[in-house]
Amino acid sequence: MSVVIVTGSAGYIGGQTMLALKDAGHEVYGIDRREPPKHLRGVPNGFLYQDFASDVALSWIIQKQPNAIIHCAGTSLVGPSVKNPSEYYNNNVAKTLKLLDIVKQSMPRCRLVFSSSAATYGEPIMNPIHEVDPKEPVSPYGESKLMIDMMLESYHRAYGTDYVSFRYFNACGADPQGRHGQEPGATHLIAKFLEAARDDGQFRIYGDDYPTTDGTCIRDYVDVRQLAKAHFDSVCGYLKEAGIPFKLNHRLVRGLDYYNRTVYEWVTNRLGAQGTIAGGGRYDYLIERLGGDKTPACGFGIGMERIILLLEDMGVVLQNEPNIYLVNLGDAAEKYALKLSETLRTQGLKVVLNSGGSSFKSQMKRADKSGAAFAVILGDDEMKEGVAQVKSLRVENVQSKMPLDELALFLLKQTS
Repeated sequence: MSVVIVTGSAGYIGGQTMLALKDAGHEVYGIDRREPPKHLRGVPNGFLYQDFASDVALSWIIQKQPNAIIHCAGTSLVGPSVKNPSEYYNNNVAKTLKLLDIVKQSMPRCRLVFSSSAATYGEPIMNPIHEVDPKEPVSPYGESKLMIDMMLESYHRAYGTDYVSFRYFNACGADPQGRHGQEPGATHLIAKFLEAARDDGQFRIYGDDYPTTDGTCIRDYVDVRQLAKAHFDSVCGYLKEAGIPFKLNHRLVRGLDYYNRTVYEWVTNRLGAQGTIAGGGRYDYLIERLGGDKTPACGFGIGMERIILLLEDMGVVLQNEPNIYLVNLGDAAEKYALKLSETLRTQGLKVVLNSGGSSFKSQMKRADKSGAAFAVILGDDEMKEGVAQVKSLRVENVQSKMPLDELALFLLKQTS
C-alpha cells in the first residue's frame, strides 16, 4: 500500500482518480481549494480544503511524506485563458513550481504524476498525434501545461525527480458504480451534448448571438491551408524574382512522410529521360520527432554521377573560391541580391549569397573568410539610391559605389 496525495481532488479527473486509488487499497489524501462533492467526502483518508500551493498545504504535504503526488489541480479552460493569461500562468505554472521545490527539498523519492493536456500540441500536423510530435500550443492554457512539462523534465535531469506526464484529450465517462462523474454545467463537449439530449435537444456549437448582422461568428482564425498556400506562394515569388524557371507539378511526391509545405526537384534536358538531378523538400518537424530540438529545415538529395555528367556536358571548370560575396540587409536588398546572384552565375561567376539575415559585421566576416575577391554590399540606403557598394577583399581601402544597372557588367570585368 502506498501513500498518495491527489491535488485538485474535488474535480472531475481528480475525484475519479481518488476512487480508483481507494478501490486499489492505497492510503489516499485529497487537497483542493474547492469543497469536495458530498459523494467524495468519505473517500480519502484525509482531505485538506486549501490551495495546494499555500504554505499550510505545502507543510501538510511534507508531513504526509507521500510515495506519489498526482497533480490534477489547475485552471483549465482555453477561452478564459486567452482573456486572462495571468491567472493561468500563476495558478498552473508558478504554483506548480512551489510544489516541485518541496518535492526536491523534502521528498526526493516522491513520484509525480502530472495531469497535462493535449492542448500542448496545438493544431496537429498529422493524425494520430504521437508523443514526440511538435508542441505548439495556441492558448495560454496549453502553454502553461507545456511549461510544466518542461519544468518536470528539467527537474528530472538536474535533481532526479521521478515523473510521468499525461496529455489527455477529451476526458469523458463516469464511475461504473455511479459514485462520481461530470458535474452539471461542465464545459466538455460530451457533457454539453448529453445535457442537450436530456433537456431541450438543442446543441449549439458556435452560437448565434455574436454582434454581427446575422448573429453568426466572424472567423478570427487562419485556416492552415491558407498558411500553407501563403508559404508556397512566397517560394514561387522568390523563384520568379530570381528568374529561375519552374513548373508546378501537383502530382510530385517524395517517398518519405516527414516532408511538409513544399517538395521539389531539379531537372535538366541534357541527360535524356533520366533528367532529375536532385530532389527534396522542407521537413520542419523531423529533428524534433527524432528527439532533438525544434529545428526548421530543408534539404535535398543529389545524384552525384548525374551532376558530374551534367558538368562535363556544360564544359564547367570548377574553382574553389567564389568571385563575389553578396552582403544584403533588408527585404528589398535581399530580393535584388537573389536576382543578381543568378545573373552573375549565368555569366560563369562563382557567387555566395548571404541568406537568413545576420548583421553587417557578421556578413563581412563571412565574406572575408569565403576567399571571395569582392564583397557587394546592398542595403536599404543603397536600394533607395539605386547603387551598390563594391569592396575589394584582397586589396585594402579599395571600395567604390556602382549604379545597379551597371553592376553586373562591372563585376564581370573586374573578375575576368
